[in-house]
Amino acid sequence: MTDSALLAIEGLGVRFAGLQALRDVSLRVDPHETVAVVGPNGAGKTTFLNALSGLMGGGRVEGSARWDGAVPLLRRMATARRGLGIARTFQHAEVFAELTVFENLLCTRRRATRKERARLRQLLADFGLAEVAEEFPDALSFGLRKRLDLARALAEMPRLLLLDEPFGGLDAAERGITTTALRKVQAEHGTAIIIIDHVLEDLFAIADRAIAFDFGVPLTQGTPAAVIADPEVRRAYLGNDTVERARTGAQDRGPTLLSVSDVSHHYDGVAALRRVGFEVQAGRILGIAGANGAGKSTLGRIVQGGLTPSHGAIASLRDGVTRSLVPEGRALFGSLSIRDNLEVAGFGAGLRGRRLRTRIDEMIAWLPERLRDRVGANASTLSGGEQQMLAIARGLMPEPDLLILDEPALGLAPTLVDEVYLRIAALADGGMTVVVLEQLLSRALDVGDEVIVLRDGAIVAQGSPFDDGFRTVAEQAYFGAVSHPDLD
Repeated sequence: MTDSALLAIEGLGVRFAGLQALRDVSLRVDPHETVAVVGPNGAGKTTFLNALSGLMGGGRVEGSARWDGAVPLLRRMATARRGLGIARTFQHAEVFAELTVFENLLCTRRRATRKERARLRQLLADFGLAEVAEEFPDALSFGLRKRLDLARALAEMPRLLLLDEPFGGLDAAERGITTTALRKVQAEHGTAIIIIDHVLEDLFAIADRAIAFDFGVPLTQGTPAAVIADPEVRRAYLGNDTVERARTGAQDRGPTLLSVSDVSHHYDGVAALRRVGFEVQAGRILGIAGANGAGKSTLGRIVQGGLTPSHGAIASLRDGVTRSLVPEGRALFGSLSIRDNLEVAGFGAGLRGRRLRTRIDEMIAWLPERLRDRVGANASTLSGGEQQMLAIARGLMPEPDLLILDEPALGLAPTLVDEVYLRIAALADGGMTVVVLEQLLSRALDVGDEVIVLRDGAIVAQGSPFDDGFRTVAEQAYFGAVSHPDLD
């Protein structure tokens, strides 16, 4: 790394108590350059931006970062880094609700001359905000607030802009406006950009280079095409494609249990799902794969019935179809025992008396022996794999016709992942209908009789893992326009 770099990072690490969230990151960023930071959920991307902007909370930062070849950046307070010319945005727009759109930009200037006001007005126009300049942020859609957050970050003409998911929740037109505005500012002022996002085709469309993280460790860096083609990067996103299938053969299509028809959903104007439709067949496993932010958890809640879609419908094609959701993160009662967690779930499902006690005994018998011997242990004392087994058992307490599992292997060691998925396969072999929501495509392909790939809230691929060529189609759909060059 030479002194000509705007930012030279060497051996950067971040530790929270006993957790090493980021380790040994080295990166050079030059003026005018855009560097994309990629990796699956939990890879350490936002932690990296927080370390550079000085917003670490209780984290301990290690290593070095030199600004303009001389200034030791990591020793500076966040406000001092702003004074050096570093600006950032956040995953969710952080704007001043009590100020108008134009005032949100004006507040970045100590004095606003006529020339400065004209420049800020032009910046609003570049981001498609001119017509709402006198509105308050609460009156704006999510997409407009995101663009306002970005425009305000650019109001001071920073030398380095840190962007945390600027495309998240935006539709294609809004992403196009954002991309065009970023390119214009960069061309006019030489602003360097470090950007993270899950919309890879938009991210790589503006990136000169990319660096990939997984579990806080850099995997590789280089051109976007080279990074996404790297086997370790693809494995981090897609999983290990050499695992044996949890189910050894294709299952016959059973009768349709549930029909999802033209479902869309919005959160405060943000499109989480876009015209999704599919059928769930009885006795089969449907795998739904997609990167973080693809819409999987929203779809799971809608299929379960706990969330009403903004548009479309869920239809049970048989009377009395019951559905149970095991949420991401398990949501167990840590201070309650294994037995008590099961009892609470059964009671909430309307089970009482002898039927409740019988069902608890049945689910305890279903658990691995190491849990059956500790039914009085608090859930908080269990390992991650043991907690996941308990969460599944709790989801089975109501004897559902359909079990929905949201990221059932999240945070588990490989051996525990295999154990969990073999249990899921055994449930389906016993007649249970299962929907598995997975970030890693390989896991969905490993267990599913049919697999759907979600990207940006829409279905982009659907088929059987047993069909020739489907894995290739699914991988291309998962990444979109930045698929592996050997597959094009």
